[in-house]
Amino acid sequence: MSVMALPRFLTPADVAEALQIPVGTLANWRSAGKGPRFSRFGGLVRYDPDDVAAWLAEQRVS
Repeated sequence: MSVMALPRFLTPADVAEALQIPVGTLANWRSAGKGPRFSRFGGLVRYDPDDVAAWLAEQRVS
């Protein structure tokens, strides 16, 4: 039996700190359907680091 490596999911506080924005902004983005993709585990919101990185790449303006 092999053990699958699970990604480390980020909390809203982790993402807010990385983006240098208030945690409340992320909450507003979730409500509006904006911002990085997220998952809910129980009642907890978590972000996959790959989804955050992909969202950041999409935000670049040429």
